[in-house]
Amino acid sequence: MNRFSNAYPSNKKVYMMRIKKSLLLLLLLLTFLLPLQAKQENKSIFIASKQLPFVLHVQTKNDKQMKIRFIPTDMILPIRCQNEPSTLKQLNLLEDIACARNSVEAFFSLPTCDNTLYLHLDRLAKDLKVPYQNVDFYNLKDITSYFSKLLKKMNIKFLLRYNSYVDSDLSLSDYYHYYKLFKGKKIKLTYFYVNQIQLDDLTLPMEATFQPLKHK
Repeated sequence: MNRFSNAYPSNKKVYMMRIKKSLLLLLLLLTFLLPLQAKQENKSIFIASKQLPFVLHVQTKNDKQMKIRFIPTDMILPIRCQNEPSTLKQLNLLEDIACARNSVEAFFSLPTCDNTLYLHLDRLAKDLKVPYQNVDFYNLKDITSYFSKLLKKMNIKFLLRYNSYVDSDLSLSDYYHYYKLFKGKKIKLTYFYVNQIQLDDLTLPMEATFQPLKHK
Protein backbone atom coordinates (compact mmCIF):
# COMPACT_ATOMS: atom_id res chain seq x y z
CA MET A 1 0.00 0.00 0.00
CA ASN A 2 1.29 3.45 -0.92
CA ARG A 3 -0.15 6.55 0.69
CA PHE A 4 1.86 8.90 -1.48
CA SER A 5 0.18 10.40 -4.52
CA ASN A 6 2.30 11.35 -7.51
CA ALA A 7 -0.25 13.36 -9.46
CA TYR A 8 1.30 15.80 -11.92
CA PRO A 9 -0.28 19.05 -13.05
CA SER A 10 -0.59 19.57 -16.79
CA ASN A 11 2.70 21.46 -17.16
CA LYS A 12 5.34 18.93 -16.08
CA LYS A 13 8.27 21.35 -16.59
CA VAL A 14 6.72 23.96 -14.31
CA TYR A 15 5.94 21.25 -11.75
CA MET A 16 9.53 20.02 -11.64
CA MET A 17 10.74 23.59 -11.14
CA ARG A 18 8.35 23.93 -8.21
CA ILE A 19 9.73 20.73 -6.68
CA LYS A 20 13.27 22.07 -6.86
CA LYS A 21 12.25 25.43 -5.40
CA SER A 22 10.31 23.71 -2.62
CA LEU A 23 13.30 21.59 -1.66
CA LEU A 24 15.52 24.63 -1.80
CA LEU A 25 13.19 26.39 0.62
CA LEU A 26 13.22 23.32 2.86
CA LEU A 27 17.00 23.61 2.90
CA LEU A 28 16.57 27.25 3.97
CA LEU A 29 17.08 29.32 0.83
CA LEU A 30 20.12 30.97 2.34
CA THR A 31 20.91 33.00 -0.74
CA PHE A 32 22.53 35.75 1.27
CA LEU A 33 25.57 33.64 2.14
CA LEU A 34 29.00 34.66 0.97
CA PRO A 35 30.15 32.77 -2.12
CA LEU A 36 32.09 30.01 -0.44
CA GLN A 37 33.74 27.37 -2.61
CA ALA A 38 31.50 24.32 -2.67
CA LYS A 39 33.05 21.03 -3.77
CA GLN A 40 31.17 18.54 -5.87
CA GLU A 41 30.64 15.62 -3.54
CA ASN A 42 28.10 13.17 -2.23
CA LYS A 43 26.13 14.57 0.67
CA SER A 44 23.13 13.47 2.67
CA ILE A 45 20.75 15.05 5.15
CA PHE A 46 17.99 13.83 7.46
CA ILE A 47 15.04 16.25 7.72
CA ALA A 48 12.26 16.17 10.31
CA SER A 49 9.43 18.38 11.49
CA LYS A 50 6.63 17.82 13.98
CA GLN A 51 4.20 19.27 11.45
CA LEU A 52 5.09 16.82 8.66
CA PRO A 53 3.69 13.25 8.61
CA PHE A 54 7.04 11.89 7.46
CA VAL A 55 10.78 12.35 7.84
CA LEU A 56 13.06 12.69 4.82
CA HIS A 57 16.29 10.85 4.13
CA VAL A 58 17.92 12.84 1.31
CA GLN A 59 21.03 11.79 -0.60
CA THR A 60 22.84 13.63 -3.37
CA LYS A 61 25.36 12.06 -5.73
CA ASN A 62 27.92 14.07 -7.66
CA ASP A 63 25.61 17.09 -7.63
CA LYS A 64 23.56 15.43 -10.38
CA GLN A 65 21.17 13.06 -8.64
CA MET A 66 19.09 13.32 -5.49
CA LYS A 67 17.28 10.44 -3.80
CA ILE A 68 14.49 11.49 -1.45
CA ARG A 69 13.03 8.82 0.82
CA PHE A 70 9.77 9.42 2.68
CA ILE A 71 9.37 7.57 6.00
CA PRO A 72 5.95 8.05 7.69
CA THR A 73 6.20 9.07 11.33
CA ASP A 74 3.21 6.88 12.28
CA MET A 75 4.94 3.69 11.14
CA ILE A 76 6.01 1.19 13.80
CA LEU A 77 9.80 0.80 13.78
CA PRO A 78 12.44 -0.44 16.25
CA ILE A 79 13.42 2.78 18.02
CA ARG A 80 17.11 2.62 18.85
CA CYS A 81 17.09 4.93 21.86
CA GLN A 82 14.11 3.14 23.43
CA ASN A 83 15.06 -0.46 22.60
CA GLU A 84 11.49 -1.22 21.62
CA PRO A 85 9.14 -0.78 18.67
CA SER A 86 7.34 2.55 18.50
CA THR A 87 6.58 5.37 16.07
CA LEU A 88 8.82 8.28 15.19
CA LYS A 89 6.07 10.76 16.03
CA GLN A 90 6.14 9.59 19.65
CA LEU A 91 9.66 10.97 19.86
CA ASN A 92 10.49 14.60 20.41
CA LEU A 93 11.84 14.97 16.88
CA LEU A 94 13.66 18.18 17.77
CA GLU A 95 15.55 16.73 20.72
CA ASP A 96 15.67 13.13 19.47
CA ILE A 97 16.38 13.70 15.80
CA ALA A 98 19.61 11.68 16.02
CA CYS A 99 17.64 8.77 17.48
CA ALA A 100 15.06 9.05 14.71
CA ARG A 101 17.80 9.10 12.08
CA ASN A 102 19.64 6.15 13.63
CA SER A 103 16.41 4.14 13.86
CA VAL A 104 15.50 4.76 10.21
CA GLU A 105 19.00 4.07 8.93
CA ALA A 106 19.36 0.87 10.98
CA PHE A 107 15.99 -0.62 10.01
CA PHE A 108 16.23 0.22 6.32
CA SER A 109 20.02 -0.36 6.08
CA LEU A 110 20.64 3.17 4.83
CA PRO A 111 23.98 4.99 4.95
CA THR A 112 24.41 7.45 7.79
CA CYS A 113 23.42 10.99 6.87
CA ASP A 114 26.08 13.67 7.09
CA ASN A 115 23.71 16.18 8.68
CA THR A 116 20.34 16.59 10.35
CA LEU A 117 17.85 19.45 10.05
CA TYR A 118 14.70 20.09 12.08
CA LEU A 119 12.21 22.46 10.45
CA HIS A 120 9.90 24.55 12.67
CA LEU A 121 7.20 24.61 10.03
CA ASP A 122 4.62 25.97 12.49
CA ARG A 123 6.69 29.12 13.10
CA LEU A 124 7.38 29.62 9.41
CA ALA A 125 3.72 29.13 8.48
CA LYS A 126 2.58 31.53 11.19
CA ASP A 127 5.06 34.30 10.38
CA LEU A 128 4.50 34.01 6.63
CA LYS A 129 0.72 33.61 7.12
CA VAL A 130 0.53 30.42 5.04
CA PRO A 131 -1.52 27.84 7.02
CA TYR A 132 -0.82 24.16 6.46
CA GLN A 133 -3.78 22.55 8.25
CA ASN A 134 -5.58 21.55 5.04
CA VAL A 135 -2.50 20.54 3.06
CA ASP A 136 -2.28 16.88 2.02
CA PHE A 137 1.40 16.24 2.65
CA TYR A 138 1.11 12.77 1.10
CA ASN A 139 0.43 14.35 -2.27
CA LEU A 140 3.51 15.63 -4.11
CA LYS A 141 1.45 18.22 -5.92
CA ASP A 142 0.11 19.60 -2.63
CA ILE A 143 3.56 19.55 -1.03
CA THR A 144 5.18 21.52 -3.82
CA SER A 145 2.23 23.90 -4.06
CA TYR A 146 2.41 24.65 -0.33
CA PHE A 147 6.15 25.28 -0.25
CA SER A 148 5.85 27.40 -3.39
CA LYS A 149 3.43 29.63 -1.45
CA LEU A 150 5.98 29.91 1.35
CA LEU A 151 8.64 30.73 -1.20
CA LYS A 152 6.60 33.61 -2.62
CA LYS A 153 6.25 35.14 0.86
CA MET A 154 9.94 34.68 1.71
CA ASN A 155 12.12 37.78 1.83
CA ILE A 156 15.49 38.80 3.22
CA LYS A 157 13.97 39.60 6.63
CA PHE A 158 12.93 35.99 7.10
CA LEU A 159 16.13 34.60 5.64
CA LEU A 160 18.19 36.59 8.11
CA ARG A 161 16.15 34.98 10.88
CA TYR A 162 16.58 31.47 9.51
CA ASN A 163 17.82 30.12 12.86
CA SER A 164 14.34 30.82 14.27
CA TYR A 165 12.92 28.30 11.84
CA VAL A 166 15.50 25.52 11.80
CA ASP A 167 17.83 23.61 14.08
CA SER A 168 20.63 21.87 12.26
CA ASP A 169 24.30 20.95 12.32
CA LEU A 170 24.87 22.31 8.82
CA SER A 171 27.81 24.63 8.27
CA LEU A 172 27.74 27.70 6.03
CA SER A 173 29.49 25.74 3.31
CA ASP A 174 26.84 23.01 3.61
CA TYR A 175 24.05 25.53 3.13
CA TYR A 176 25.86 27.00 0.18
CA HIS A 177 26.34 23.54 -1.30
CA TYR A 178 22.59 22.94 -1.33
CA TYR A 179 21.94 26.43 -2.64
CA LYS A 180 24.33 25.88 -5.54
CA LEU A 181 22.87 22.45 -6.12
CA PHE A 182 19.52 23.89 -7.16
CA LYS A 183 20.56 27.22 -8.61
CA GLY A 184 21.04 26.87 -12.33
CA LYS A 185 21.82 23.15 -12.27
CA LYS A 186 19.90 20.23 -13.66
CA ILE A 187 19.52 17.65 -10.93
CA LYS A 188 17.53 14.44 -11.24
CA LEU A 189 15.10 13.93 -8.35
CA THR A 190 13.92 10.42 -7.49
CA TYR A 191 11.35 9.81 -4.77
CA PHE A 192 10.96 6.63 -2.75
CA TYR A 193 8.28 5.37 -0.38
CA VAL A 194 7.78 2.36 1.92
CA ASN A 195 5.13 -0.26 1.19
CA GLN A 196 3.03 -0.51 4.34
CA ILE A 197 0.02 -2.24 5.78
CA GLN A 198 -2.63 -0.88 8.12
CA LEU A 199 -3.73 -3.12 11.01
CA ASP A 200 -6.34 -1.45 13.20
CA ASP A 201 -4.56 1.71 14.36
CA LEU A 202 -1.09 0.42 13.50
CA THR A 203 0.94 1.19 10.39
CA LEU A 204 3.57 -1.46 9.70
CA PRO A 205 6.24 -1.65 6.99
CA MET A 206 5.66 -4.56 4.61
CA GLU A 207 9.39 -4.75 3.94
CA ALA A 208 12.57 -2.94 4.90
CA THR A 209 13.09 -1.51 1.43
CA PHE A 210 11.98 1.49 -0.59
CA GLN A 211 10.06 1.58 -3.84
CA PRO A 212 10.49 4.37 -6.40
CA LEU A 213 7.54 6.68 -6.80
CA LYS A 214 6.82 6.56 -10.51
CA HIS A 215 5.60 9.76 -12.12
CA LYS A 216 2.78 9.58 -14.60
